[in-house]
Amino acid sequence: MSNDWNDWLPTIETEFVFNKDNFLRQPNISRTMHPGSTIQTYQKYHDELKEEKYLYKDPDTGNPILSQWGISLVAFQSSYYLKTLLENNLLDDIQSIYDIGGGYGSMCRVLRNYGWKGSYNLIDFDVVHKIQRYFLEKNNIYNFRQLKLDDLKTERWRPRGKTLLIATHSINEMTMADRSKINYSDFTNLLIVHNSKWNNIDNSEYFKSLKLPHKTKHYRSNLSMSHYFFIGTQQAW
Repeated sequence: MSNDWNDWLPTIETEFVFNKDNFLRQPNISRTMHPGSTIQTYQKYHDELKEEKYLYKDPDTGNPILSQWGISLVAFQSSYYLKTLLENNLLDDIQSIYDIGGGYGSMCRVLRNYGWKGSYNLIDFDVVHKIQRYFLEKNNIYNFRQLKLDDLKTERWRPRGKTLLIATHSINEMTMADRSKINYSDFTNLLIVHNSKWNNIDNSEYFKSLKLPHKTKHYRSNLSMSHYFFIGTQQAW
């Protein structure tokens, strides 16, 4: 993945190991996995989700940075991604989820709390895997598998059956070499969230240029002008 991530990982590991009770408030972990936001942004997410049954508040694990409603930006976003999955029928008949760059495990927690019971695969760095395992097991979630990006190309771990790829602000921070390791056609459905550019890579053009068997939607988020959704399905909408 990005050179920046490789530079940050040793510091992230140190912050986590020595500050487990407050790991989400450590400078590099907060910056890369658990940022705070403005009152205006929190308001947008709250207005969008306040009536939804799948708005899941944060547990105390890691001492999260909370909004005025007691919900973190990441929990708001994970809940909004769940809403997007359901509105686009992307979870229908899905047997396995592959979550690339799943942060500290927020999306996995939200989907398990929602009641989704299939195979959940977290693709990330070893250091981030340690944080995910700590966070999820502290919240009584044990049913998940942890893989590396290279595993997706192996015969043993290649996605099979009805599968969903989730990648929220992760692929957009990969080098082109790492992106080439992802065979999007292996996945039945796609939920990708990205920003417009990273390290001189035009992410919008990258996703538009993909030759896929999926029916796709590509649009700017109504909650953040810098976030774009790329949704794909090989099933009927």
